[in-house]
Amino acid sequence: MYRILKTLPFLGLLVVLQTVSAIAQNTPAPNRAHIVDMSLADVISWFEQQNGLTVRVDDVPTHAAVRATTVDFSNPEFLIWLRQNFDVEYYQHGGTIYLSSGKENKNRVVYLEYLTVEDVKTLLTGYEIHSSTPISGQNTLGGRNEEIVILTGPNSYIEIAEALIARAERERAVPPIRVSVMRAGIRSGETRVSQGTKLEQMETPETNTEEE
Repeated sequence: MYRILKTLPFLGLLVVLQTVSAIAQNTPAPNRAHIVDMSLADVISWFEQQNGLTVRVDDVPTHAAVRATTVDFSNPEFLIWLRQNFDVEYYQHGGTIYLSSGKENKNRVVYLEYLTVEDVKTLLTGYEIHSSTPISGQNTLGGRNEEIVILTGPNSYIEIAEALIARAERERAVPPIRVSVMRAGIRSGETRVSQGTKLEQMETPETNTEEE
């Protein structure tokens, strides 16, 4: 069997030819390519180029050979393929994807006092943080009714997620208070301020009453 693809440039040439063919036929350009004997490092590098992302690798055997197979280079399909075939876990923070061996994953239980599990999911998504193992949660632990989340991943992911959760918990712990401002005995409006915010001292003008 001939070695069809040996280096990254040849893989790029194949995808370019497929793209040109797709344009000529007025069909969407493909995200899939057939690979024959390439290193995993080269395959990951091609994924970076295709998606405009940065991939950082930690404790992953990138020297492993990828034999004859078809790979979908779209995101997250490619990352799912990595996880299934090479036991590679990942998390994405913005435009950077961090890969690590699944053996290095750890679990961390985080107790929530003010947030809910859905709040945490929304929080992490808002900061463009996605993990191969979605967070899980439950309402009861050891007979107590507590909201918790379970984070699974490498230490770097857990540290980022925990820091964001802790900050959100502190912000939620300070509820807004309602302050009414009175001017000359007439309510002029209501202002919402955060507890602990220094309020400027406001003097109420006195009404002088003259006796006839």
